[in-house]
Amino acid sequence: MAVFAARPLKGRSPEAVAARKELGELLLKVFGREFNAVGGALGYRYENSPICVPDGTAALPFAFATYVPAARPGHRAPHAWLPDGASTLDLFGEEMVPLCFGRRASDAHGLVVAARARQVPLRIVEIDDPAVAALYALAFVLVRPDGMVAWRSDESPADPDGLIDRVRGACLAVGGHKRTMLSQV
Repeated sequence: MAVFAARPLKGRSPEAVAARKELGELLLKVFGREFNAVGGALGYRYENSPICVPDGTAALPFAFATYVPAARPGHRAPHAWLPDGASTLDLFGEEMVPLCFGRRASDAHGLVVAARARQVPLRIVEIDDPAVAALYALAFVLVRPDGMVAWRSDESPADPDGLIDRVRGACLAVGGHKRTMLSQV
C-alpha cells in the first residue's frame, strides 16, 4: 500500500484516476473476503441441533461469500415478499410460527393444541402463494421466534406434543435412549 503514498490520488488527472482504480482493485482483492461475507451472516445454520428436527434432506455446502436461501431445519427462514407487501421475515419474532402452504392451516390444529397446553406462543400463518411455497419447499414449516426453521414436512406432525417439546428444548436425550423432561432432570 505504501506504493500509493507517492502517487497522486486526488484530482482528475489520468494518473490520479488510474491510481484510484488500481487502489480500489487492490483493496477489493485484499479486503474483499472480509467484507463480502453474506453467506457467513445469513447462511449460518444449526446442523444437528437438538431443538431442530432433520427432514432427511442433504446438508447444503457452506459458502462464506454467497447465501443460498433454504428452508431446511436449522437454517434461517428465507425472505420472500408476500402479496400484501410484507416480508416473510416480518412474521417471526414473538412466537412459534407454523407456515402452512396450500390452504392447509386446519391440518396444523394439533400444533395449536400442543402449544396451548404448554403455554408456548404460536400463531399459524397460511400462505397461498406458489412462489413462496416453492421457496419453502414443503407444506408445513415451523419457524422459531428467532427466525430459524425448526421442522418441516408435507404432512402434519404425527406427534405434535413431542414436536413442540423438542423445538422448545423441553426434553433431552439421556444416554441416547430415553426422552427426559427438563423439569425431571
